[in-house]
Amino acid sequence: KEKHFQAIFSDRRAIQNYEIKVVYAKKYFEEAKAAFVASKRIGNAVVRNKSKRRLKELVRANQGLLPTDYDVVLVAKRELRTLSFQQLEQGFVHLLTRLRNRR
Repeated sequence: KEKHFQAIFSDRRAIQNYEIKVVYAKKYFEEAKAAFVASKRIGNAVVRNKSKRRLKELVRANQGLLPTDYDVVLVAKRELRTLSFQQLEQGFVHLLTRLRNRR
């Protein structure tokens, strides 16, 4: 698991908006994977866990938009805490569209 994270982050390809950063790399396993990160900068454990749950729900709700040839790591930013789910989803869909167009 640690090697997988290191491989994705060492590639250093990322796109971001105000509330989410998406780090991506060519898939490492047979199936494309998604991971979720919320650092201590965004708040205490309760805030970090809520942020990761919101990111997971974004991925679940928009599974069809995720690129199948990339592993992605979604990094929560501090601004994620203040936005409604609809605003988050709108920004997330825009990021995924940008990612799909980069190929």
